[in-house]
Formats: sequence, C-alpha cells, structure tokens
Amino acid sequence: MLSVSWVRFQDGLVLDLGRLARGCAARGVDLVVDGIQGAGTLPVDLDGVAAFATGGHKGLLAPQGLGFLATAPEFRKRLLPLGSWLSVEDATDFRRPSTDFDRDFLPDGSVFEQGVPDLLSGVALEASLEVLLAAGVEKIAEHVAALRAELIERLAGLPAWRDDAERLRRLHDAGRLGSIVALHHAGRGQQALVAIDRRGVGQGIYASVREGYLRLALHGWHASADVERIATWLADAPGAR
Repeated sequence: MLSVSWVRFQDGLVLDLGRLARGCAARGVDLVVDGIQGAGTLPVDLDGVAAFATGGHKGLLAPQGLGFLATAPEFRKRLLPLGSWLSVEDATDFRRPSTDFDRDFLPDGSVFEQGVPDLLSGVALEASLEVLLAAGVEKIAEHVAALRAELIERLAGLPAWRDDAERLRRLHDAGRLGSIVALHHAGRGQQALVAIDRRGVGQGIYASVREGYLRLALHGWHASADVERIATWLADAPGAR
C-alpha cells in the first residue's frame, strides 16, 4: 500500500494522482489518498485510487466531525470491517431479532460505519455540498488559480518574498499548486513567521505556520480585494520592501 496526501499540508504541493495510480497498478500496490487539503477546491479523478478519505471541515466548508471515505469495490472486499450493528444487512429492519447474527456485511462503503452519524452536522454538510456543487468545483479551482497568480505577482514585487514568489510561479505554471499558498521562512526562522501570522490575526487575516511555511488558503468566496489585503499585510514584514 502507498498512502499519500493529495495536497501536502506543509507546502501546498499537489501530487499527480493519475500518475501515482498508474505506477501503483503496474506494481500491484493499493493507492490510498488523504484528500482533505484539496476536497472542495480542486476537482479529483479517483480512477485507479483504492481509497480516498477526507474530513468535511476544510474546503468542504462543513462542521468538524464528519467526512467521507470512498473505496474501490475490489479494495473494499479485502478490508476487514470492525463491525457494528450498522455494518450488516437489514440493520434497520427490526422485524429481524437483534440476536439474529446470521447476516452478511454490507457490500458498499457503509460497512465501515461504526455508529449513527452526527445527523445535525450532516444537515450542515449537505448544505455546504449543495453550495459547492451549484458553483462547480472546476469553476472554484479556476477562480482560486487566478487569485493565486495575482498574489504571486504581488509578492514578486516585495524583496522579502521575491525568491519564494518565483518558486511558487514555477509550481503554479506546472499545475502543481492547489488552494494553499505556502511561503517559506527563507532563513528567517519559524518564529519570524509566527510573528507575521500574529500581525495578520490583528488585521482579520487568518493564516497558519507549519513546518517552516506560512500557509494561506484561498477559496471560491475570496476576491481580488482579499489578495490586496494579504499583499499589504505581507509588505509590512521585516525587509519586505
């Protein structure tokens, strides 16, 4: 089995799932994908992917605590469910006594459901998905790409971020970036990024610092005005101008 993150949380790099899936298939390897950093902002092709898992609280815009697991049928047959009363056939047919254990496991992904889902959060998740699907994930991805290019162009004009902007531009042009724009500390150290991040919070900009990168996440609701705010904030970093 090969387990990968579709969009890497550290630096926002997008992996080529199609290429990985073909390579895995040629070697008899199952490709299992963590998709939480890309779901909702990037379209995904699961052809050749054995399993794809994502939480709903990032790009899917839902409350924390619910998510999705998609499994290829042949891969699913080889997994051993932990088993619960919801994992078997006729689970909610109470005409069968609960002591009737002569039941087969369900053939679809619900075989892995360990209990009754959080139905209240499920209502919010459904509403979020309706908004995303109405807008179209492909259009969201195009919009985010345009904002990302605009932000990279603005960063290229700031000495402190110029080298990183060039690195990001190459990745952007190669189609290797998703909704995360990650700026490296470039020798300034993690604490310098933490200080920049804290100033951003004071301006209503919420980023995060991970593994030596200052991470910004864009989505469909962001606009050029938000890019302007981000560029102004980063221009105030030590040595930025």
